[in-house]
Amino acid sequence: MIETLSPKKSYQYCQFNYLKDIAKPVVDEDRKLKMNRKKKLRVIREIEKRALEEDSLESETILAYTAEIRSVLLEYTI
Repeated sequence: MIETLSPKKSYQYCQFNYLKDIAKPVVDEDRKLKMNRKKKLRVIREIEKRALEEDSLESETILAYTAEIRSVLLEYTI
């Protein structure tokens, strides 16, 4: 329809749709990264469960380390 009204004018793509289309690959990649992060957190949860079953200084240390790892994964993972 635009071509029939102004055949010599170039078509301008809607800015909203343009930005949405540009962001789609980023959103897809972000989704993959979040899934990988959740997988890593599941492994940490298993380690925490085993440490909670024991009552020792080592298990307290393991729980402190896993808490720090969880914090880093949640805060700094892209």
